[in-house]
Amino acid sequence: MGVSRRPYSVGNTARRVPYDPEVIDFFFIVDGDLRMYLLPSRVIAGRTALLLRTYTDYIVGNAGGLIAAAGLRSAEIAGVARASA
Repeated sequence: MGVSRRPYSVGNTARRVPYDPEVIDFFFIVDGDLRMYLLPSRVIAGRTALLLRTYTDYIVGNAGGLIAAAGLRSAEIAGVARASA
């Protein structure tokens, strides 16, 4: 997984560089399995790519529950709208 930026250059050909930990405090990342990570920038300072499985201590939750909860709320709202019509 990449955590880098490309400085502005004509044609976007500049080499990717890491973010400055003095400028960014945290990275919030959601992976393909919907795990949510909150990584302090000092932990990944100087890196332009990460292997998330090495940062399991920084997992703060799972977005699957948030998505499911949002779906239930939408269904509940739709049910109320049908009942009041």
